[in-house]
Amino acid sequence: MKAIVFDAIGSPQDVLYLHDVPMPRIGDGEVLVRMVSASVNPGDFLFIQNLYPEPKKPHFPHQIAGNHGAGIIDAVGANVALKPGTLVAFSHYNS
Repeated sequence: MKAIVFDAIGSPQDVLYLHDVPMPRIGDGEVLVRMVSASVNPGDFLFIQNLYPEPKKPHFPHQIAGNHGAGIIDAVGANVALKPGTLVAFSHYNS
Protein backbone atom coordinates (compact mmCIF):
# COMPACT_ATOMS: atom_id res chain seq x y z
CA MET A 1 0.00 0.00 0.00
CA LYS A 2 1.11 3.58 -0.45
CA ALA A 3 1.50 6.06 2.39
CA ILE A 4 2.92 9.53 2.99
CA VAL A 5 5.87 8.95 5.34
CA PHE A 6 8.88 10.67 6.86
CA ASP A 7 12.25 9.39 8.06
CA ALA A 8 13.58 12.50 9.78
CA ILE A 9 12.36 15.46 11.80
CA GLY A 10 12.00 18.60 9.74
CA SER A 11 9.81 20.87 7.69
CA PRO A 12 6.94 18.86 6.16
CA GLN A 13 7.72 20.04 2.62
CA ASP A 14 11.29 18.75 3.05
CA VAL A 15 10.74 15.37 4.73
CA LEU A 16 7.38 13.97 3.55
CA TYR A 17 7.30 11.57 0.59
CA LEU A 18 5.15 8.84 -0.96
CA HIS A 19 6.36 5.31 -0.14
CA ASP A 20 5.21 1.69 -0.49
CA VAL A 21 4.70 0.17 2.96
CA PRO A 22 3.62 -3.37 3.89
CA MET A 23 -0.08 -4.05 4.37
CA PRO A 24 -0.72 -4.15 8.14
CA ARG A 25 -1.71 -7.45 9.75
CA ILE A 26 -4.68 -7.30 12.07
CA GLY A 27 -4.80 -8.87 15.49
CA ASP A 28 -7.44 -9.48 18.13
CA GLY A 29 -9.64 -6.44 18.64
CA GLU A 30 -8.34 -4.68 15.51
CA VAL A 31 -9.77 -3.77 12.11
CA LEU A 32 -8.18 -3.06 8.73
CA VAL A 33 -9.56 0.15 7.21
CA ARG A 34 -9.35 1.02 3.51
CA MET A 35 -8.80 4.77 3.57
CA VAL A 36 -11.31 6.97 1.76
CA SER A 37 -10.16 10.29 3.21
CA ALA A 38 -7.26 11.39 5.40
CA SER A 39 -6.63 14.77 6.95
CA VAL A 40 -3.46 16.70 7.53
CA ASN A 41 -3.84 19.24 10.30
CA PRO A 42 -1.64 21.56 12.39
CA GLY A 43 -0.97 18.80 14.94
CA ASP A 44 0.51 16.64 12.18
CA PHE A 45 2.85 19.46 11.15
CA LEU A 46 3.96 19.91 14.77
CA PHE A 47 4.59 16.16 15.13
CA ILE A 48 6.66 16.04 11.91
CA GLN A 49 8.78 18.94 13.21
CA ASN A 50 9.07 17.46 16.75
CA LEU A 51 7.25 20.50 18.17
CA TYR A 52 4.13 18.72 19.46
CA PRO A 53 3.39 19.77 23.08
CA GLU A 54 3.05 16.16 24.29
CA PRO A 55 6.12 13.92 24.20
CA LYS A 56 5.38 11.83 21.10
CA LYS A 57 8.21 10.20 19.19
CA PRO A 58 7.99 9.05 15.57
CA HIS A 59 8.80 5.46 14.69
CA PHE A 60 11.51 5.54 12.00
CA PRO A 61 11.96 4.45 9.30
CA HIS A 62 8.83 5.30 7.38
CA GLN A 63 6.66 6.91 10.06
CA ILE A 64 3.25 7.35 8.42
CA ALA A 65 2.06 10.96 8.56
CA GLY A 66 -1.46 11.79 9.73
CA ASN A 67 -3.66 10.54 12.54
CA HIS A 68 -7.24 11.06 11.39
CA GLY A 69 -9.34 9.71 8.58
CA ALA A 70 -12.39 7.96 7.28
CA GLY A 71 -12.67 4.68 5.46
CA ILE A 72 -14.37 1.35 5.03
CA ILE A 73 -13.56 -1.70 7.15
CA ASP A 74 -12.00 -4.36 4.89
CA ALA A 75 -11.25 -7.02 7.53
CA VAL A 76 -11.76 -7.60 11.25
CA GLY A 77 -9.78 -9.51 13.84
CA ALA A 78 -11.20 -11.74 16.54
CA ASN A 79 -13.42 -10.16 19.19
CA VAL A 80 -14.59 -7.29 16.96
CA ALA A 81 -18.29 -6.44 16.72
CA LEU A 82 -17.91 -4.24 13.61
CA LYS A 83 -18.41 -5.85 10.20
CA PRO A 84 -16.49 -5.52 6.91
CA GLY A 85 -18.09 -2.84 4.75
CA THR A 86 -18.84 -0.53 7.71
CA LEU A 87 -17.98 3.13 7.11
CA VAL A 88 -15.83 4.47 9.98
CA ALA A 89 -14.02 7.62 11.07
CA PHE A 90 -10.99 7.35 13.33
CA SER A 91 -8.35 9.21 15.27
CA HIS A 92 -5.19 7.34 16.14
CA TYR A 93 -2.25 9.03 17.85
CA ASN A 94 0.24 6.20 17.43
CA SER A 95 -0.17 5.47 13.72
